[in-house]
Amino acid sequence: MRDTGAKMSKTLFKSISIFVMTLSIFTSCVKEMELEASRSNDSNMVTFSITAPGPTVVSARATAGTTAENRISNITVFVFDKATDKLVRFFTPTLTAVTAGATNGNKYTFNATFENRELNRKAHTVLAIANTAVTGYALGESMATVKGKLAASGVVSTTAGTKWDPAAIIPMWGETDNVNLNPSMSSIDITMVRMLARVNVNVTAANFTLDNVAYYNYNTAGKVIPDATSFAGGVYTGAYQTPSLPASPGKQSTALSGYTVTGSKNCTNQIYIFENARGTAFSHATANTEWKNNPCLVIGGKYNGSTTTTYYRLDFVKKSTNTWLDILRNHSYVFNITSVGAPGYATAAEALDAAPVNIEVDVLPWNDAGGDVVYNGQYMLGVTPVFELDARARGYTAAITTDWPGAPAFVISTDATNPSAGTVGWLKNVEIGSATATNAATGQKTYPLTFDVDANLSRTDSRTAYIHITAGRLTFVVKVVQNIECTVYVGMFGGELSKNGNVYQYERRLYVQCADEVEGTPWTTFSSGAPVPITSDWNGRGNTWDLRSEDFPVPNKCFVMNNPTTANAAAMTWYLPAQAQLTGVWVAYNNFASATWFTPFDRTTNVTYLTSSIYGGTGLAGSASGLTFLHGQVLPVSTSATIHKARCVRDTD
Repeated sequence: MRDTGAKMSKTLFKSISIFVMTLSIFTSCVKEMELEASRSNDSNMVTFSITAPGPTVVSARATAGTTAENRISNITVFVFDKATDKLVRFFTPTLTAVTAGATNGNKYTFNATFENRELNRKAHTVLAIANTAVTGYALGESMATVKGKLAASGVVSTTAGTKWDPAAIIPMWGETDNVNLNPSMSSIDITMVRMLARVNVNVTAANFTLDNVAYYNYNTAGKVIPDATSFAGGVYTGAYQTPSLPASPGKQSTALSGYTVTGSKNCTNQIYIFENARGTAFSHATANTEWKNNPCLVIGGKYNGSTTTTYYRLDFVKKSTNTWLDILRNHSYVFNITSVGAPGYATAAEALDAAPVNIEVDVLPWNDAGGDVVYNGQYMLGVTPVFELDARARGYTAAITTDWPGAPAFVISTDATNPSAGTVGWLKNVEIGSATATNAATGQKTYPLTFDVDANLSRTDSRTAYIHITAGRLTFVVKVVQNIECTVYVGMFGGELSKNGNVYQYERRLYVQCADEVEGTPWTTFSSGAPVPITSDWNGRGNTWDLRSEDFPVPNKCFVMNNPTTANAAAMTWYLPAQAQLTGVWVAYNNFASATWFTPFDRTTNVTYLTSSIYGGTGLAGSASGLTFLHGQVLPVSTSATIHKARCVRDTD
């Protein structure tokens, strides 16, 4: 391998010498590149990542939601400037599905081009409406005005007596606040929320078979965009407190029926309903009959082997707290029938008009934005079950929800079933904070789970750890998987450059990312300032350290791939290659197919370093030395142009 490195180094510096000797020949090419780059430097591409709510898995029923309820077929995005409170952009993009049917939701992406004047580092609010048409808005209107118009045009309704088709897409809404639009950002994440709730019925009583399910006192209309008053403090947190009802919700006293029952025990993923407000609590006082108008189920079934179907009313009541429940969007309501003591009423009408008798039911309400759930018949515990992480060092946050009276605790281990198995050094700073939200009706509290991970420096092995979360006797195991960064070996172009006999050689193997880390991003956001003394054409690690600030989006992307505790250049693993290193990559792999390696387009440039004269008023102002992978020419390129592509490198012994 040392001989190979020596040959490559000779070729490398022979190539560099030719570039230096003939640079003046390319003056006209330089000017042409600058002019063409300037035509591209007024905009930047930003990727949007849309997460549809995933089908929650509840261990008590061992079922998940449907693909249809998580599908997005169309979406309109609105961007508001928070400082001016104005709508500055709206567009309807074409979505690209990244994953489908995943436990934690479907992901979709699309790209949107923003003018550089829009990437002003100011805070914005991004709002999205999916699976329904909305009209009436205009640029320059306030967010309250636009939301009001969207709320008016975004009321979805059905005909009385018509149940929601389980195979139909569901209108959704999502909002992300305080999005800092800047040239170095790579993506904007928006989590969508369904406007409907789901109701499932699960029979565990051995002496009862389920024949049919009907839903009474239902609404025929709902809002796609919830009211601000639906959230605690009027701020969207993902934890809904109250339903958002249109002025005319179209409440009906008749039944929605015909839902499919499976195996005489379950009615699953069939009942999708609009939000509904909880009503008056039941009272034995004969004067109180208002509770009869509350939304409820009436089920028919056979008791203890009988051939006669009798009927039972089931109300949306949380038994452990004896509270009546609102029906909230994006929530699942699981009716667990645990015990049946006698036959019910002879008709559904009689059951509807009477208080529930002869049946024990637990109702588990669950926000589908909160991950999966374990439930023991009294308390529940839910959290995101799996974290699939990239190789970068960064911090993560999840939400734990439980109605257990105490605070949850955790243990980290290397085994999914044994909390005491081994220690995990790379998963660190795990904490469960104080409750941030409380639902008075359900008794559920939400706690933040935060943790950090070190960069995975392995080139071959992903790694897995488990966070065992406990709340009383409930245990939920969170799986954390950190993958590797895909890299390709390109030769001995890493580490120090030193003289070995009559030949200069690098001392370490260099690996380059398999895909572009940066595309369509300007090299720097500076327009003036002090000179940046980056003069090394071989030390990419040192150059990247000196240019690690967010004012230099391209090298900053490579710098943040390292551990947050990185204290100096020597401690860095990932960096942007210097000119000589990049030349070596080109010499070694200039003939690779574009689908395998760098895309060989004209002016596709991997910028490597800034000269000390850039901001000093001499030389080619606002330029950086770059290398085109089509021709291998070292050419100055405008630092504000958005034609750059770059890949980070790492070296190893």
